[in-house]
Amino acid sequence: MITIRSLCKQYHASPQPITALENINMEIEKGQFTCIVGASGCGKSTLLKIVGGLEKPTTGYVNIAGKINPKPDKNRGMMFQSYTLYPWLTVRQNIEFGPKLLGIPENVRKQLSDELIDKINLRSFENLYPSSLSGGMQQRVALARMLANDPEILLMDEPFGALDAQTRAVMQRLLIDLWEKNHKTVLFVTHDIDEAILLGDVIYVMSSHPGKVKKRIEVPLPRPRTNKCFVDSIFINIKQEITDLLYEENEKNLRAPIVN
Repeated sequence: MITIRSLCKQYHASPQPITALENINMEIEKGQFTCIVGASGCGKSTLLKIVGGLEKPTTGYVNIAGKINPKPDKNRGMMFQSYTLYPWLTVRQNIEFGPKLLGIPENVRKQLSDELIDKINLRSFENLYPSSLSGGMQQRVALARMLANDPEILLMDEPFGALDAQTRAVMQRLLIDLWEKNHKTVLFVTHDIDEAILLGDVIYVMSSHPGKVKKRIEVPLPRPRTNKCFVDSIFINIKQEITDLLYEENEKNLRAPIVN
Protein backbone atom coordinates (compact mmCIF):
# COMPACT_ATOMS: atom_id res chain seq x y z
CA MET A 1 0.00 0.00 0.00
CA ILE A 2 2.74 2.51 0.97
CA THR A 3 6.41 2.34 0.02
CA ILE A 4 8.86 5.01 1.19
CA ARG A 5 12.28 5.03 -0.43
CA SER A 6 15.44 7.08 0.35
CA LEU A 7 13.25 9.93 1.55
CA CYS A 8 14.95 13.11 2.72
CA LYS A 9 13.42 16.41 3.78
CA GLN A 10 15.41 19.62 4.15
CA TYR A 11 14.27 23.10 5.07
CA HIS A 12 16.11 26.17 3.83
CA ALA A 13 17.50 28.11 6.75
CA SER A 14 20.39 30.44 7.52
CA PRO A 15 23.30 29.85 7.68
CA GLN A 16 22.71 26.30 6.39
CA PRO A 17 19.76 24.01 5.52
CA ILE A 18 18.15 21.96 8.28
CA THR A 19 17.67 18.26 7.57
CA ALA A 20 14.46 17.00 9.18
CA LEU A 21 14.43 13.50 7.66
CA GLU A 22 17.28 11.47 6.19
CA ASN A 23 17.17 8.27 4.12
CA ILE A 24 13.78 7.03 5.33
CA ASN A 25 12.76 3.60 4.01
CA MET A 26 9.49 1.94 5.01
CA GLU A 27 7.09 -0.71 3.73
CA ILE A 28 3.50 -0.48 4.95
CA GLU A 29 1.22 -3.28 3.80
CA LYS A 30 -2.47 -2.89 3.07
CA GLY A 31 -4.50 -3.24 6.27
CA GLN A 32 -1.43 -2.90 8.49
CA PHE A 33 -1.47 -0.76 11.64
CA THR A 34 1.93 0.93 11.71
CA CYS A 35 3.15 3.13 14.56
CA ILE A 36 6.05 5.58 14.58
CA VAL A 37 7.72 6.55 17.85
CA GLY A 38 10.61 8.89 18.50
CA ALA A 39 11.74 11.95 20.41
CA SER A 40 10.27 15.39 19.74
CA GLY A 41 11.82 17.00 16.69
CA CYS A 42 12.77 13.76 14.94
CA GLY A 43 10.49 14.48 11.98
CA LYS A 44 7.57 12.12 12.72
CA SER A 45 4.92 14.72 11.92
CA THR A 46 6.84 15.89 8.85
CA LEU A 47 6.90 12.34 7.54
CA LEU A 48 3.16 12.00 8.07
CA LYS A 49 2.52 15.26 6.20
CA ILE A 50 4.64 14.02 3.28
CA VAL A 51 2.68 10.75 3.12
CA GLY A 52 -0.53 12.80 3.25
CA GLY A 53 0.64 14.98 0.36
CA LEU A 54 0.74 18.16 2.47
CA GLU A 55 4.51 18.48 1.97
CA LYS A 56 6.93 17.26 -0.70
CA PRO A 57 10.16 15.35 -0.01
CA THR A 58 13.42 17.02 -0.96
CA THR A 59 14.71 13.74 -2.38
CA GLY A 60 13.33 10.20 -2.49
CA TYR A 61 9.66 9.39 -2.78
CA VAL A 62 6.45 8.00 -1.34
CA ASN A 63 4.67 5.42 -3.51
CA ILE A 64 1.01 4.93 -2.60
CA ALA A 65 -0.74 2.25 -4.65
CA GLY A 66 1.48 3.03 -7.64
CA LYS A 67 1.30 6.83 -7.39
CA ILE A 68 4.54 8.70 -6.64
CA ASN A 69 4.28 11.58 -4.13
CA PRO A 70 0.52 11.97 -4.75
CA LYS A 71 -1.33 15.14 -3.83
CA PRO A 72 -3.93 15.01 -1.02
CA ASP A 73 -7.07 13.04 -1.84
CA LYS A 74 -10.06 11.51 -0.09
CA ASN A 75 -8.32 8.12 0.13
CA ARG A 76 -6.02 9.49 2.84
CA GLY A 77 -7.73 10.77 5.97
CA MET A 78 -5.75 12.83 8.48
CA MET A 79 -6.33 13.35 12.19
CA PHE A 80 -4.24 15.63 14.39
CA GLN A 81 -3.60 16.14 18.09
CA SER A 82 -5.48 19.46 18.16
CA TYR A 83 -9.26 19.54 18.01
CA THR A 84 -9.67 20.49 14.36
CA LEU A 85 -13.47 20.57 14.26
CA TYR A 86 -15.37 23.41 12.62
CA PRO A 87 -16.76 25.36 15.60
CA TRP A 88 -19.73 26.73 13.64
CA LEU A 89 -20.96 23.22 12.75
CA THR A 90 -22.74 20.72 14.98
CA VAL A 91 -21.45 17.20 15.65
CA ARG A 92 -23.57 15.81 12.83
CA GLN A 93 -22.63 18.62 10.43
CA ASN A 94 -18.93 18.12 11.16
CA ILE A 95 -19.21 14.41 10.40
CA GLU A 96 -21.17 15.06 7.21
CA PHE A 97 -18.87 17.85 5.99
CA GLY A 98 -16.69 15.68 3.73
CA PRO A 99 -19.51 13.61 2.22
CA LYS A 100 -21.43 16.86 1.54
CA LEU A 101 -18.46 18.23 -0.42
CA LEU A 102 -18.40 14.99 -2.39
CA GLY A 103 -22.03 15.51 -3.38
CA ILE A 104 -23.47 12.59 -1.43
CA PRO A 105 -27.28 12.95 -1.09
CA GLU A 106 -28.65 14.24 2.21
CA ASN A 107 -30.49 11.04 3.13
CA VAL A 108 -27.35 8.96 2.57
CA ARG A 109 -25.27 11.44 4.59
CA LYS A 110 -27.73 11.23 7.49
CA GLN A 111 -27.65 7.44 7.48
CA LEU A 112 -23.84 7.54 7.46
CA SER A 113 -23.60 10.09 10.27
CA ASP A 114 -26.17 8.14 12.31
CA GLU A 115 -24.02 5.01 12.06
CA LEU A 116 -20.86 6.88 13.06
CA ILE A 117 -22.55 8.76 15.90
CA ASP A 118 -23.61 5.40 17.35
CA LYS A 119 -20.11 3.96 16.85
CA ILE A 120 -18.45 6.83 18.73
CA ASN A 121 -21.19 6.70 21.41
CA LEU A 122 -22.37 10.31 21.05
CA ARG A 123 -26.09 9.70 20.51
CA SER A 124 -28.05 12.70 21.93
CA PHE A 125 -24.99 14.93 21.40
CA GLU A 126 -25.32 15.12 17.60
CA ASN A 127 -26.88 18.61 17.56
CA LEU A 128 -24.35 20.22 19.91
CA TYR A 129 -21.47 22.42 18.81
CA PRO A 130 -17.83 21.54 19.60
CA SER A 131 -17.62 24.20 22.36
CA SER A 132 -20.14 22.14 24.36
CA LEU A 133 -18.07 18.95 24.17
CA SER A 134 -15.16 17.66 26.23
CA GLY A 135 -11.78 17.10 24.59
CA GLY A 136 -12.38 13.37 24.36
CA MET A 137 -15.77 13.90 22.75
CA GLN A 138 -14.27 16.30 20.22
CA GLN A 139 -11.64 13.75 19.25
CA ARG A 140 -14.33 11.12 18.82
CA VAL A 141 -16.10 13.47 16.42
CA ALA A 142 -12.81 14.15 14.60
CA LEU A 143 -12.31 10.39 14.21
CA ALA A 144 -15.86 9.96 12.87
CA ARG A 145 -15.39 12.87 10.47
CA MET A 146 -12.27 11.24 9.08
CA LEU A 147 -14.02 7.88 8.70
CA ALA A 148 -17.05 9.46 7.02
CA ASN A 149 -15.07 9.81 3.77
CA ASP A 150 -14.20 6.08 3.93
CA PRO A 151 -10.47 6.64 3.27
CA GLU A 152 -8.24 3.68 2.51
CA ILE A 153 -5.42 5.11 4.63
CA LEU A 154 -5.66 6.76 8.07
CA LEU A 155 -2.83 9.16 8.96
CA MET A 156 -2.96 9.99 12.66
CA ASP A 157 -0.57 12.46 14.31
CA GLU A 158 -0.68 11.93 18.09
CA PRO A 159 -4.48 12.18 18.05
CA PHE A 160 -4.80 11.23 21.72
CA GLY A 161 -1.76 13.11 23.04
CA ALA A 162 -3.72 15.93 24.66
CA LEU A 163 -6.20 13.68 26.44
CA ASP A 164 -6.13 12.54 30.06
CA ALA A 165 -5.13 8.94 30.73
CA GLN A 166 -8.65 7.57 31.17
CA THR A 167 -10.06 9.30 28.08
CA ARG A 168 -7.01 8.22 26.11
CA ALA A 169 -7.67 4.59 27.05
CA VAL A 170 -11.29 4.96 25.86
CA MET A 171 -10.13 6.38 22.52
CA GLN A 172 -7.58 3.60 22.09
CA ARG A 173 -10.28 1.01 22.72
CA LEU A 174 -12.59 2.73 20.24
CA LEU A 175 -9.88 2.86 17.57
CA ILE A 176 -9.00 -0.80 18.10
CA ASP A 177 -12.66 -1.80 17.76
CA LEU A 178 -13.11 0.24 14.58
CA TRP A 179 -9.89 -1.07 13.05
CA GLU A 180 -10.80 -4.68 13.84
CA LYS A 181 -13.97 -4.22 11.76
CA ASN A 182 -12.53 -2.54 8.67
CA HIS A 183 -8.73 -3.10 8.78
CA LYS A 184 -7.85 0.23 7.25
CA THR A 185 -4.18 0.94 6.59
CA VAL A 186 -3.03 3.12 9.50
CA LEU A 187 0.09 5.22 10.02
CA PHE A 188 0.00 6.40 13.63
CA VAL A 189 2.50 8.80 15.23
CA THR A 190 2.85 8.72 19.02
CA HIS A 191 5.26 9.49 21.86
CA ASP A 192 3.61 6.83 24.02
CA ILE A 193 5.43 3.48 23.85
CA ASP A 194 2.56 1.59 25.51
CA GLU A 195 0.12 3.02 22.98
CA ALA A 196 2.33 2.01 20.05
CA ILE A 197 2.60 -1.58 21.25
CA LEU A 198 -1.10 -1.83 22.09
CA LEU A 199 -2.18 -0.59 18.67
CA GLY A 200 0.52 -1.52 16.22
CA ASP A 201 1.37 -4.51 14.04
CA VAL A 202 4.71 -2.85 13.27
CA ILE A 203 6.58 -0.08 15.11
CA TYR A 204 9.24 2.12 13.52
CA VAL A 205 11.58 3.67 16.09
CA MET A 206 13.07 6.95 14.86
CA SER A 207 16.43 8.39 15.73
CA SER A 208 16.74 11.94 16.97
CA HIS A 209 17.41 14.85 14.63
CA PRO A 210 17.82 14.30 11.75
CA GLY A 211 15.12 11.64 11.74
CA LYS A 212 16.13 8.21 10.51
CA VAL A 213 14.64 4.75 10.98
CA LYS A 214 16.59 3.33 13.89
CA LYS A 215 14.75 0.00 14.00
CA ARG A 216 11.64 -1.75 12.69
CA ILE A 217 9.92 -3.92 15.32
CA GLU A 218 7.09 -6.36 14.69
CA VAL A 219 4.49 -6.81 17.45
CA PRO A 220 3.43 -10.49 17.61
CA LEU A 221 0.77 -9.98 20.27
CA PRO A 222 -2.49 -11.73 19.30
CA ARG A 223 -5.59 -9.74 18.42
CA PRO A 224 -8.03 -8.55 19.55
CA ARG A 225 -5.98 -6.72 22.18
CA THR A 226 -7.09 -5.43 25.56
CA ASN A 227 -5.37 -3.79 28.51
CA LYS A 228 -4.47 -7.30 29.72
CA CYS A 229 -1.68 -7.39 27.15
CA PHE A 230 0.23 -4.78 29.23
CA VAL A 231 1.42 -7.59 31.53
CA ASP A 232 2.27 -10.00 28.71
CA SER A 233 5.98 -10.86 28.53
CA ILE A 234 6.04 -10.01 24.81
CA PHE A 235 4.67 -6.54 25.57
CA ILE A 236 7.15 -5.98 28.39
CA ASN A 237 10.13 -7.08 26.28
CA ILE A 238 9.18 -4.86 23.34
CA LYS A 239 8.64 -1.91 25.66
CA GLN A 240 12.09 -2.42 27.19
CA GLU A 241 13.68 -2.63 23.74
CA ILE A 242 12.06 0.60 22.54
CA THR A 243 12.85 2.35 25.82
CA ASP A 244 16.53 1.40 25.45
CA LEU A 245 16.62 2.61 21.83
CA LEU A 246 15.08 5.97 22.71
CA TYR A 247 17.36 6.30 25.74
CA GLU A 248 20.36 5.94 23.43
CA GLU A 249 19.03 8.78 21.29
CA ASN A 250 18.42 11.01 24.31
CA GLU A 251 21.98 10.34 25.47
CA LYS A 252 23.29 11.40 22.05
CA ASN A 253 21.35 14.66 22.30
CA LEU A 254 22.78 15.38 25.75
CA ARG A 255 26.33 14.77 24.50
CA ALA A 256 25.91 16.81 21.32
CA PRO A 257 28.02 19.98 21.24
CA ILE A 258 26.21 23.30 21.59
CA VAL A 259 26.60 25.43 18.49
CA ASN A 260 26.54 29.21 19.06
